[in-house]
This record gives sequence, C-alpha cells and structure tokens, in this order.
Amino acid sequence: MAESLRERQKQVARDAILLAFADEVVEHGVTNISLQAVADRAGVSHRTLYNYFENREALIRALTERMNRAGVDSSPVAVPDDFERVPAAIRHYAATWAAQGNVANAAFQLEMAQVSEGVRRLNRPDPTLDAVRATLAEVRPDLDAETREATAHILRTIASGRTWHRMTAEHGVRSELAGDVAAWAWTVLYEALSRGESPEITGDGG
Repeated sequence: MAESLRERQKQVARDAILLAFADEVVEHGVTNISLQAVADRAGVSHRTLYNYFENREALIRALTERMNRAGVDSSPVAVPDDFERVPAAIRHYAATWAAQGNVANAAFQLEMAQVSEGVRRLNRPDPTLDAVRATLAEVRPDLDAETREATAHILRTIASGRTWHRMTAEHGVRSELAGDVAAWAWTVLYEALSRGESPEITGDGG
C-alpha cells in the first residue's frame, strides 16, 4: 500500500512537470523554454525535475507519449477508407485535441518548430498522405500527377492537427467550430473533385 502511494505521488509530480512544460511552451514559445521556469511553475525543485526528465528532449518525448496515450498524436487525422467518413473523423480529432488543452497545443507548436528547422525529413512515411493519394488516383485518374499531388497535400493539411492548432491557438477559433469548418472544407473540396471539377491552373509552373 505504501509503495502504491509513493508511485501515485511520483506520477502526480511527473504530470505536474509535464503540464507546466506544456504551459511554458504555449505561453513563451519553443526557443524560450527555461527548465527552471518549468520547475517553478510545477511547484518542484530544479533537482526534482531532473529526477524525472533529464533534459528538454525528454520532456518533448513525454509530451508526445501523452498525446499517443490519448489516442491521437500530432500527425494528421487517420483517414478512413471511406472518404465520406473523414469529416466525422476530423470533428472527433478536434474534440480529442481540445480535451488535451495546452498539451496538444504545445505538441503541435513543437512539431511546427521542428519542421521549420528542417528536422522532419521530406521522405518520412506519411500513411495519411498515402491514403489520400491512393483515393485521389481512383476518383480522379484524369488529373495530371502534379495537380493530384498538390490536391492530396491540401486535403491532408485540412485534416491536420497543425491546422487545428493555428485556428484555435493562433486565431482564437473555438475548437468545435474549427473542427466543423475543417470538416466542411474537406467535404466541399472532395465533392467538387468527385463531380469532376478541377482547380483552375494559372501560369505554366515555370
């Protein structure tokens, strides 16, 4: 029983540190994180923080793991085989991200910082994008490869956590509304594609 109580106390302290880290990321940005400020915010000593997380990278990993345990990571929405179900999936993910509060916003902020620094490789596996590509190839085989690829990336972006983060954290849009608008945008674009409509291409790409 005593051991169980100690373990619970450790988990409470670890969670407090992780939540304080997320709050610091959201409020002060990725590059201005002070581990002392995280410790102060969590109500623990600097030494205690290091007992749980040896450095900033360990905190980032823990933040990602927490998102994964919530059933969703900071990648785009997992696209169902049936594209008509995607809008419902977008709304579900938006609700899940909202429930994580600053943990979700911090995770997306950290991910976007990594992308801007070139950390994410262009050839990194992306099952969501692959699923969109495959469906577009079936729905619109008439599109040239370049247009189809650009369209796939647009659809992927609409259904991404980074889009949700920008709408909610950067522009103050309510999470539920952000999910509804993203789902609507996906539906409008996909239905237009299904009707045989294509983007109006301006310029020769040169």
